[in-house]
Amino acid sequence: MKRVLITGSSGEIGSALVRSLLSDPQIERVVGVDLQQPDKFHSSKFLFIPRNVREPLDVLFREHAINTVVHAAFVVQPIHDTALQYAVDVEGTRSVVQSAAAAKVESFVQLSSATVYGAHADQQEPLSEESPLRPNRGLLYAEHKVAAEAIVEQFRSQGAFRTVSVLRPSFVAGPASRNALFRHISRPLAVLPPAQCPLQLTHIEDVVEILRRVIHRTADGIFNVGGEGALTASQMMARLHNYSLTVPYPILRPLGAVAWKTRFSWLTEVPAEAIVLLRHPWRVRTDAVRALGFRFRYDTRATFDDFAEAELRRRFTATRGTSRQ
Repeated sequence: MKRVLITGSSGEIGSALVRSLLSDPQIERVVGVDLQQPDKFHSSKFLFIPRNVREPLDVLFREHAINTVVHAAFVVQPIHDTALQYAVDVEGTRSVVQSAAAAKVESFVQLSSATVYGAHADQQEPLSEESPLRPNRGLLYAEHKVAAEAIVEQFRSQGAFRTVSVLRPSFVAGPASRNALFRHISRPLAVLPPAQCPLQLTHIEDVVEILRRVIHRTADGIFNVGGEGALTASQMMARLHNYSLTVPYPILRPLGAVAWKTRFSWLTEVPAEAIVLLRHPWRVRTDAVRALGFRFRYDTRATFDDFAEAELRRRFTATRGTSRQ
């Protein structure tokens, strides 16, 4: 029986994984670690412990006889305090890995990202797990994911765990997603670059199911995760019946830098460096995860449609509420 601890258990992916594991009869205990209170999970199998991942957790691992750790804690939404972002992302990862190794946890699962490959004009896609890691300079999320993977690899090479699994999903989305890109394109009018490279999406349900299978099979290795197909940001906006104002890249990048620095969120909620994710390709191939017998339920279009339908319902509900006042 598996006893699983999930860091970042109150985040979008973490909470979805908790919900999935609680309904799994082969999971004996799920321990969630986060600074934010989680959803209400009505299950005696779940225990939430408010804790900073930068603090040692080995006593906690031993106390609850944890045999599998899923490290999902990370700063997904960029913040202006870059020192804090590094502390959570990189130092937090090191602390969790050290604690898991000290407690002799059997399996370590690291939630990484396909952004570790970088989005580059010369990128040869689809990218395999053997493709070089080239995070875009200044894109802290990607740089920190690479640094976190290096920490995990260091401990793996020393034999700290029986198995280590690293998942590199493309852009994760679901009906409740409120990430910066989806908030941006959900506006009636939003600024976009004129030409965009299509984005590969991964449905959150597919990510969670892959994590569940990796936990059960104690699958060792690196696994790219991404739905078939791709969509541009403009195509996504059209699906939401919204309009875009196009601004050339040479203007948009410095404009975005000023907007980020001055916290002008209408133009952008992310640093200017993130624009490369719309400009250049970074789609992945998923042969390794398919070798586990997994078949994606959603392709990119179906993933976005799931979000779009939920977003349009939210818009309709908000409009009805306003009209009644």
